[in-house]
Order: sequence, then C-alpha cells, then structure tokens
Amino acid sequence: PQTPNPKPQTPDEGWTPDLNLKVWCKVEETKNSLMIEGNLNTLSANRRSMDSNELSPRRSSPRNRRLFEQALTVDQRNGPYRSIQQALDVASEHSTINVESGLYSENLVISTPNIFLRPRRATSQVLIVGQEGPTISVELPRGTSLDIQGVRVSSLGWQMGPQRRSLAELDASSLEGALAFEAGRRNGSGYSLVHVGSGQAFLTDCLFAVGGFAKAGKELCVGVKVDPGAEAVMNNCRGGGAGGSGGLGVCSLGHLAAKNCSFKGLQDCGMFVWAEREGRVSISGCHFEDNNCGLALFGDGNSSRVSESTFTSNSLGLFLGPLSDSEVRSSQFEENGVGASLICCEGALSSNSFENGRQTGIAMRSEDGLLLRTRVQGNTIAHNMGDGLSVEGEKCLPIISGNEVIGNKKNGVCVEKQAHAMLNRNNIRENAGNGIAVCEGASAHIERNTISANLKANICVGPSKNQSSILHNKISFARCEGIFLLGGNARVYQNDIHKNQTGVVGVNCWVQLFKCRVADNKDNGIMLLKKSYGSFLMNRVQGNEGVGMYLRDQFEGTCSRNEVDRNEVDVLLEEKCGFLKELLADNVLGKDVRVPSEGFCAIF
Repeated sequence: PQTPNPKPQTPDEGWTPDLNLKVWCKVEETKNSLMIEGNLNTLSANRRSMDSNELSPRRSSPRNRRLFEQALTVDQRNGPYRSIQQALDVASEHSTINVESGLYSENLVISTPNIFLRPRRATSQVLIVGQEGPTISVELPRGTSLDIQGVRVSSLGWQMGPQRRSLAELDASSLEGALAFEAGRRNGSGYSLVHVGSGQAFLTDCLFAVGGFAKAGKELCVGVKVDPGAEAVMNNCRGGGAGGSGGLGVCSLGHLAAKNCSFKGLQDCGMFVWAEREGRVSISGCHFEDNNCGLALFGDGNSSRVSESTFTSNSLGLFLGPLSDSEVRSSQFEENGVGASLICCEGALSSNSFENGRQTGIAMRSEDGLLLRTRVQGNTIAHNMGDGLSVEGEKCLPIISGNEVIGNKKNGVCVEKQAHAMLNRNNIRENAGNGIAVCEGASAHIERNTISANLKANICVGPSKNQSSILHNKISFARCEGIFLLGGNARVYQNDIHKNQTGVVGVNCWVQLFKCRVADNKDNGIMLLKKSYGSFLMNRVQGNEGVGMYLRDQFEGTCSRNEVDRNEVDVLLEEKCGFLKELLADNVLGKDVRVPSEGFCAIF
C-alpha cells in the first residue's frame, strides 16, 4: 500500500529534501522478526530466538502501530545528521536511526519511544563515548520500548584509582559483608554507561567498556543500570574492564533478561541483580570470566532463573544473597576461587558443575536467625582445593541430593557450627579428607549415599547434642575408617560397611548400630575405645582381617542377635562389662572369642 509522505528530515545547510518522494513498503511479520522492504530503505530487525519465559514480550503491539515510518542517517562527514543526538531530537516514534562508522563523543538522551538505533551497515563500527553522567540515558513512557543494536559504549567520566573492596574481597560467608555489598550497589551505583530509567530497552550485539570510578566522586562505574520498574533485554552483549580497571557490568533493580552475554575483567561484579517476588529476571547462556564476583543475586523472594551459563576464573563465581529464592541450573563453574556462596537463602542449584576451584566448591551459611534451605541437586562438585561443600550456621538446613562429590582436596562435605544437612543419594568418593565430616555441634541426616575411597574416614561425626542419622548407605574402600565417631551421637541403621581399613570406630561416643553389614575390612570390623554407650542389634560382622568386635575399654549398653563370625578374631573384650553374659548368650559368635574370665586367680 502507498503510505503518506514521510516526515521530512531536518536538512543541513545546502540540502533540500524531495517532499514528493513516496515510499512503498511491504510489511512481513514473524514471531522473531519484523522486516520492512521498500525502494527507499530495507530494514531488518531480526531477533535471535529466545524462550518466551526468558524474554519479556514487547509492550507495544506492532499490529497496532505504523512500523518505523522514518529512516534517519547519521554521518559525521556527509550528514544529513552529524550527531546521533541531533537525529534523536527530530525523530518521531517508530523511527530508525542508521549510524555511519565513527567515534561519537556525546551523551545521548532517548525519550522518544520505539526508536531503532543501529549501525548503517553490518561492517560499520560505531563507538559512543560520553563525558559526565550516563553515555546513553533511556527515559521512555511506561509500556514503550526501543532497540539499540551493534554499538560500542564507553565514557571519559571515570578515573583509575584504588580498587573498592568487592564482595569477593569481603568475607564471602559474612552476612554483614553481604548486606553492605547489597546496599552499596543498590544505592551507590548511579554512574553508568547505559541508564534505563523507564520503559523497555532491547540491547543487542553491544559492547560496554566499563571503567573504574567516576571522576567526581567514588561511585562505581556500571555498564548497564536498570531502575525499578524499567526493563532491559540483553542479547549477545559484552561488558569488560577498560584498561584492566573495570567496575560493574550490569546493575539491575528492575526486570532483566540476558542471553548469550559476556562479562570479563570487572574488578567489582559481572552482574548484580536485586529483585523482589514480582521481578522478572532470566539469565541464560552468559559467560562470566575473571571478575571479582561473576553474578550476585539479592532481594527478598528474588526468583531469578539462571541457566546454561559459564563462570570461569572469578574470585567468587556466584553469590545468592539473603532471602533470595533463585534457581541456577545447567551451568559450569571452572577455576573460580569459591564456586558459589549462599547466605540465608532458599532456591536451588541443580545440574551444574563446580570443578577445579581454588577454594570451596559450594559454601552455604546461615546466621542472625535467618534460614538457609537451599536444594543442591544433581551437581558435579569435583577437584576443588578446599571442601566440595561446606555447610555452617544454626539454621543452615540444605537438602543435598544426587550430587557427584569427587576428588576435592579437603572434605567432600563439611557440616559445622550447629548446621544440619540432609544428604541423600550422593556419590562421595576419592576426596583427600573425609567423605562427610560432621564437626562438633553439627548434625546430619545421611541416607542412601555411596561413600567410598576417601583418604580419611568415609563418614566422621564429632561431638554434638543433636543426633546424626546414617541410614542405608554403601560405605567402602576408605583408607581409614568407614565410620568414625569421635564423641559423636549417631544412629547407624542398615548400612553396608565393607572393605575399609576399619569398619566402625567409636571414641567416647553414643551409637546405635542396627542391621548393618560390617564385612571384609582390612583391620577390625567394630572397635570402641574409652567410655562408650549404645546398642548393637541384628548386625552381621564377618570376614574382617582383624577383630570382628573389639571393645577395648569400658562399654555400657546392649548387644544381641548379632552374627559375629569368620573374622581373624571374632570378639575381643579387654575389660569386664555388664553385658558379657548377654554377649555370649544372645549372639551367634565364631570360634575365636576372647573375653575376661569369670574366675578369680591369685598369684603369690
């Protein structure tokens, strides 16, 4: 159809527009693209396919508006517009601004909705460098949007200076440090390259060169800042530290969708996201490398969704802040300091890999009466220099299930400082410390795991007023003890404890051992030292190369209906105990039973 004459462009001196020019357009609309073809201009706004849950829909329906009625050209040499802001000032709604290659030293303010700003050609290189304040400021009416594609954005408004303490340089397990970091980014990150104050901004194939600090003060420089109520949709964008002194890549306090973006070399944080329950945040296919912190998620009920992203060589890969409820899945964490740090939050980590970290793979902590109840499921946590997982704090109650915890330089899982962890169906093997270490004051529910070939004990339980439960596990091939109870309080039910150096060792402990198979260990099957308490019921202690049941010091409790045979020595008691008659009468014992004599002997 024939359209009305386009709105004339404001001419430079000596240029006269042809007001009789008529434009013929063919409009084709598809799910992910809008194409306009004509004898005056060909416009292609192809969008990479993004999941509808990850990318918020356009708030202005293209069916109800005229599409890109103007095409304005910016060329520093030949015009008709020699600056981008000059074209923006005269552009009407739904205009396209094509920018010729060059360096544009200006600060842009965009208030006209539905503008499409892009390089004129696919090979054009457009660099926009601002002075003080945001290089690009977006202030659109509510419910409208704009597109910026293929430009590079920087600023002369920062200066190199001493690094501000980042989250990774604070105590990553400190609630106080986390809250200070959150407040600093929410309230003190006003200096940005692109500031989305209102409306919706689509940023595609853009590069943000982020510096250190604003010249006027000590505000951290931010690549893209999104205010509350605004929204940014980023696709295939990059943010990096300019001259090795980068600040913060993205600071989002509104809605955010990011796909296939990269943030590298930022001294503070690749991406900081603060959102509450109504916030829409989706991050997929992004790459965070060599930042102090890769990605930080904060906010009460923040339900961000992070998927298929990579975190490499960051001091801290991922941070989930207090009260957040975010989910991170199918992502890779390689060679970070700490892979992920979680404080007083919920949410889930599922199907990720945390490998070759310089410290702990996943660190979880609660304090100040706040609850941590995160689900850690189906992850691979391997070859980290510290613990595979660390759990600490009185109300730290994570659910850890279906993970592969392999080859970490300390413990596979370390539970301490009054925490209580639930471990179910994990494969925990070949760690240089204990497979599972439940330290003093902590407790754990350990059920249906395969725990094998750890350098120290497969399971070690320290003294605690709370009881730990060890149920239905396969515990084998430990270099030391299968289960080591060092003053611990534990129920040990229906476990298969075999081919360890020693099956079960208890020192000053309280233990219930019920229906366990303790077999084929290289040394003793069951060994209790010092003053211990408990009960042994319906266990099978067989084929051990040392003593099947060795009670070296005082033991008080019950022992009945056990089968103790085919060991090198079946039973060895060094001191008389109250259940001696019960031991001999109510159990099936082998031939070699060594107990104190009931008689009295005097030697003169």
